[in-house]
Amino acid sequence: VKNLLTLNQLEFGSDEVVFERFDIVRLVRGVVASCEILIQQAEAEVNFVSDDLIHVWADEFKTEQVVRNYLTNAIHHVENEKRIEVKICKDNGKVRVSVFNSGKPIPEEDLPKLWDKFYKVDKAHTREYGGNGIGLSIVKAIMESFHQRYGVKNFDNGVEFWFELEKGNIDGFAELLNQHWELSKKLDAGCTNTCIDMIFHSVEDLIDGKMICGAGGGGFLQVVLKKGVTQEDVRKRLREVFQDSGVDVWSCSLA
Repeated sequence: VKNLLTLNQLEFGSDEVVFERFDIVRLVRGVVASCEILIQQAEAEVNFVSDDLIHVWADEFKTEQVVRNYLTNAIHHVENEKRIEVKICKDNGKVRVSVFNSGKPIPEEDLPKLWDKFYKVDKAHTREYGGNGIGLSIVKAIMESFHQRYGVKNFDNGVEFWFELEKGNIDGFAELLNQHWELSKKLDAGCTNTCIDMIFHSVEDLIDGKMICGAGGGGFLQVVLKKGVTQEDVRKRLREVFQDSGVDVWSCSLA
């Protein structure tokens, strides 16, 4: 029931996505460690391949849900030499996380349907991916809320599930803010108003990314400045446009 509620919230846009910069290697190591008993029960061996430190931009809690789903799937379906390989690699501004398990490939005709709610692979409907039949549909909803790619690939000796995240640099973060802002406006028309639009428009040439945090009059606007632009440049522009209206600028740091 809890997973189904989570899925409904993700699909209808009522579950807030909180982008932050975090170390994906630490997160994945933690998930692997927490599944150690399941790994031992499956008599499997996990090989973890990654650099020591890789930062990404994403919702950390939701990313953990994706990793945990992929890993538990691998544990439940590992066969033959009982090998699971978890890999994290960087490629052109993206970070790809993949989880491979040795065993039977998934029938090709079933691959596109794996992400559907309650879909099971065999005709007797006894073999599930995603635990209770909605795990991979939660993965799909999470990754689509991130605007990032995900998928599954068959090999002769097993199956690999993968997803991508934006590498943890400021340019990637700015683009994510813009994507989130556009999605927010589509899902909730009340998230913006004429005043907010005017503020963003007045500093459009000074910023690379923008979004709104909070709502109901108690929120604030978050922006990423263009290279060479200072906080004082933005403050000066806002005072020129809005004069003594109380609009001001504060700095925030990213951990």
